[in-house]
Amino acid sequence: MAPPRRPSALPRNRHRHNAELRNALRPARPRLTVRAPNQVTSPKATARAASSETPLRTTFRIRLNGATVAIATVGQAYRFLTEYSSIEWMEFRSLHGEATALLERAADNAMLTVQATDAVRALFVSTKLL
Repeated sequence: MAPPRRPSALPRNRHRHNAELRNALRPARPRLTVRAPNQVTSPKATARAASSETPLRTTFRIRLNGATVAIATVGQAYRFLTEYSSIEWMEFRSLHGEATALLERAADNAMLTVQATDAVRALFVSTKLL
């Protein structure tokens, strides 16, 4: 009687082989993240964003609790997005994070107001505030 044939050409100890491959592909050191030059890193920058008078490209008029709120500057938009509870923005977390980051950057660099306005508009449209 002939010995049974192996069904595949995989090594007999497939689990050990896969673990060795994973270890070979894993980087030796953890990757470093480098912040972008315009990325906010200090509380001073956050305060600057909240008090910024840099105008946005458009004025957003939002009905909130029966009253119309006009948002025309970077500071007004930043305060509107950060003063409310983070629970209210949880469903739109990525859009909210992008909008606040762009508003912080636009407070220092007025050329970024177009991108900040677009990010705020996208957030407001997704939340059906506009």
